[in-house]
Amino acid sequence: MGEEPPAPRVIGRALRVRGHWEFDPARRGWPGRCDLRWRGTQEPDDGDYCIAEIVEEGRAWLVEVLGADDRPEWDEHAIVSQFRLRSRFPEEADSEAAAATEPGDAEFRGREDLRGSLVCTIDPIDARDHDDALSVRAIDDDRFEVGIHIADVSHYVRPGSALDAEALARGTSTYLPGGVIPMLPERLSADLCSLRPDRDRLCLSVFAELARSGATGSVRFAETVIRSRHKLSYEQVQAWFDGDAEPPEPL
Repeated sequence: MGEEPPAPRVIGRALRVRGHWEFDPARRGWPGRCDLRWRGTQEPDDGDYCIAEIVEEGRAWLVEVLGADDRPEWDEHAIVSQFRLRSRFPEEADSEAAAATEPGDAEFRGREDLRGSLVCTIDPIDARDHDDALSVRAIDDDRFEVGIHIADVSHYVRPGSALDAEALARGTSTYLPGGVIPMLPERLSADLCSLRPDRDRLCLSVFAELARSGATGSVRFAETVIRSRHKLSYEQVQAWFDGDAEPPEPL
């Protein structure tokens, strides 16, 4: 038997009604008001937006006070609640992610080893995870082999696992102005499945032969191990193309 799913967290208002507290969920289609309880010293003001766990019909437990409706802090919480985004991972999924380890010789066996090649990532300057990398190798004066390397998430997320089930339920990472709700726990999304510089990482790669004219030649795929040498930003690379700065060697 699997573990019980976590109690849903919902945004709503804390209302003081005839001497006791009620929680009025903002989520569309959610049942109406219920008793609001809390542990500790955190206490809302009448009308505050807050987050609560609906533990059973007719009862909610206060998780966090967000404040009055003229404060922007609760906006992202409202989005999470309105669209029923999964913001916490089940314990089994967290445990599977925590048990994952850095890849070593056993994981490298049978993979094309690109750790000696010049590979780099190019992402927004504030990116926390890097799931694709690039390499370019001259074949002759007119042709190049361009490699695109995608983090091999399937090595860590096995079919039928708790991580697989949770990733399927989420479908994607959700990016909000203040951060991201990842599809996978941070141990994977921001570490083992992130192509961080100077770290050995498992990838699925496609190699395309390109002429200077842009014509595509042969294409091949491979399971690889890479080691990114540079973490570049779009702004940095654009400045090189525009002639406003010079890339360092060997870039």
